[in-house]
Amino acid sequence: MLGIPFALFSGKFDISSLQVGTILLKNQPVPAVRINLYQMDAYPLVAHGKLAGEIYAYCRAAIQQPENNRHLEVVAPCHLVRDAQSGQLSALVQNIIWYTSENVRVKAAEALLEILDGKGGESFQFCNEPFLRIEINMNKR
Repeated sequence: MLGIPFALFSGKFDISSLQVGTILLKNQPVPAVRINLYQMDAYPLVAHGKLAGEIYAYCRAAIQQPENNRHLEVVAPCHLVRDAQSGQLSALVQNIIWYTSENVRVKAAEALLEILDGKGGESFQFCNEPFLRIEINMNKR
């Protein structure tokens, strides 16, 4: 283990807060999303790679539902990492457990396939500046 601090977040993603962008991992841009998770307060969480795509797909599926629910209940284990530029700690999602309907799960899977085919669908806010700059190797164990 790397000795990186770990936090377990449980609450609701605020779909309207989703931002699409990148993180810099060892100076290489990696696709990422940032979204607020609400417990008693709002906590911005960052996810990269396939988890970023998964979060995007679930958010896209949820806003297309007739009930138009703007929140998704989740449990998100995170590593706390220090931004190499600002020095601030950020929560980097390592996994997600979704508490949602079967309909949202099916629509999220369809949305992910569309995204992989290059069809963006609903647009969320895009952030030009990287959310984080991480210097450590997150794949070491």
